[in-house]
Amino acid sequence: MESETSYSSSKGDGQGSSKAVTISAGAYISFQVGDKWTFAETEASATYGFTYEYAESSTMETTVTYATQAGQDTVVFYSIPVEVYYYDIYYPEIDSSGNIVYKQGTTTVNIPHTAAVKTISLEKYEKIAKDYPTLLAISGNVLKSTPGDPSSYPQTAFGLDNAIVFNGDWSGVDYGSGSTSQEISITKETEESYTHTVSIEFKAGGGLKEETPVYNFEVSTGVVGGVETEIGTAKITSVGSTYSGTICDLPSEAEPYGYYFAWKLLTYTIEVDGANIPVVTYMVTDVTAPPELPDDFAQDYSQT
Repeated sequence: MESETSYSSSKGDGQGSSKAVTISAGAYISFQVGDKWTFAETEASATYGFTYEYAESSTMETTVTYATQAGQDTVVFYSIPVEVYYYDIYYPEIDSSGNIVYKQGTTTVNIPHTAAVKTISLEKYEKIAKDYPTLLAISGNVLKSTPGDPSSYPQTAFGLDNAIVFNGDWSGVDYGSGSTSQEISITKETEESYTHTVSIEFKAGGGLKEETPVYNFEVSTGVVGGVETEIGTAKITSVGSTYSGTICDLPSEAEPYGYYFAWKLLTYTIEVDGANIPVVTYMVTDVTAPPELPDDFAQDYSQT
C-alpha cells in the first residue's frame, strides 16, 4: 500500500538586472610644420580604461503535487463544494370548499464553499459525472485499467496522445521491503532581456602656433576620455511538470505463488473542452500470476 503515483506542476517567475560602466582617460600630442606650399603633421595618444560590471537576479518557483496510493485511481478535480440542506415545509391553501388545508413541499438551502482543487477517488468522481453531462467519463474510457490487476494496464503507448514513456530500463517487482521509483520531469524556461547603452566621449587641449613668411609651426597637447554606461533588465519565466511513480515489492508471503510483472511510468493527455488534461499511469508487461478462481466459485455449506 506504500506504492504511490504523483503529478507535480510548477511555475516560476524571476527578474534580473545588470549594469556596466566603462571609464577611459588618456593624453595626446599633435605636431604640424610646413612652409607656404607644403606641411607635415603627426599625432600620438595614449589611453587607459577600466570597466565595472554588476548583475543580480531572483526567481521564485511554486510547486503543487497530487498523489494517490496503491489500490485507488484518483482524479484531481477543480470544483466549488456546496452543502445542500433539504427541508419539508407545510403551507396553508384554501380548497374548493373554502376550507384551509395544508400541503407539503420541499425547499433547499445551498451553502457554497471556496473554489478549490481537491483529489477524489475515481468512484466518487463517476457518481458526480452522472449528473453533469459536461464531465468526461474516465472509467473504461480514459483509464481502462483496474487497480490491483497488472494485466489490465497498457503494454504500449500506441494510440495515446502526447505519450511520454520513462526513458530507461523496465523495473521488475520482487519480494520483500524494497521499492523502485521512476520520474519524468519536463521544464520550459523563457528569458526576455533588454539593454540600454549611453556613451560620452570628450577631447580637450591647447598648444602653441607660430607663423612666419617662410614656415608655419603648430603644436598642441591635451587629454582624451570617455564614459560608457550599460543597463540591462531580464524577465525569466519557467513552467514545469513532474510525473513520478513508486512501486513497492510484493510481500515475502506471496513468493511461493509466482507473482511477477515489469513496469514503466507512462503519461499522456486527453482533450477536454480544448484543454489537454494529463494522465499518469503505467505500462506493464511480463505479467505472471497463479490461475484465478472462477467467478461462480462458492462453498456448498449444505453438503459440507
